[in-house]
Amino acid sequence: MGMHNWDDLRFCLALDRHKTMTKAAESLSANVATVSRRIEKLTEEMGQALFIKHANMWEPTAAGSRLVALAENIEGDLDAFAAQQGMTPPPGTVVRAAISLTILQSGLVGCSALFMRRHPDLVLELTFRDRSIAYAEADLAVTYTRPTQGLLTCRKLGEMRVRPYVATGLERSPAGWVCIDYNDADARVTAFARSQDPGPVRLRLEGLNLAHRVVAGSDLVAIFPECYGDTRPDLKRLNPDGPSETLEVWISFHRSRKLDPIVRLADSLVTDCFSSGPDG
Repeated sequence: MGMHNWDDLRFCLALDRHKTMTKAAESLSANVATVSRRIEKLTEEMGQALFIKHANMWEPTAAGSRLVALAENIEGDLDAFAAQQGMTPPPGTVVRAAISLTILQSGLVGCSALFMRRHPDLVLELTFRDRSIAYAEADLAVTYTRPTQGLLTCRKLGEMRVRPYVATGLERSPAGWVCIDYNDADARVTAFARSQDPGPVRLRLEGLNLAHRVVAGSDLVAIFPECYGDTRPDLKRLNPDGPSETLEVWISFHRSRKLDPIVRLADSLVTDCFSSGPDG
């Protein structure tokens, strides 16, 4: 199999990962005819079928699986080589990350401090507003749901549990809800809140910090991430042994920037910060 070069093998790898010619073509910024032609070329060279179509999906044969494994090894070697080249953004480079505000204020609260320690000559631009990765409005995005549109590389960063919290001194039932905007997870959080207490909505706002101040000084209840609410001495769980809701957290960037040193830097920063917890 040494006769095969990476330019051919990457088409085999794309079809194995995406299962359709159309999606494989999109991932490679090619057309379906090109993918089909490259797969046919590899099939002729191997002298046996590499993929078999089941319903609308292409699945590798035993020979195809061996070729896919070879392609994955080459891809890994290329990535490792690129990472070892010591490519770093020049001083003053702006690293732009679009992160849901509730994630930024809980799971990634130490992100900016960690960035300053690691990269004192770079600039970090954090926003909780929607930014397009496809149009390079942001280098990386962190959201509650996995993006399904566009040519993106997506990876599950982790999970966050959320539950209702009230002021520490509140001894009676809360008088109503403070609804925090959880962006793309808002529908799930709202449904969970209603399942816990059917009380009226009294206030809607953005951000955990503002909601914290409101709840801590009132008889209202709000949904906070456990990593946030459990670390605030003026908040307590509404039902200490009650149920919680688990939210996934996803990181994504454009596939064409997989080896971009800015994206690699941002990915490493966010991953390390999230895994280390709210204290960074």
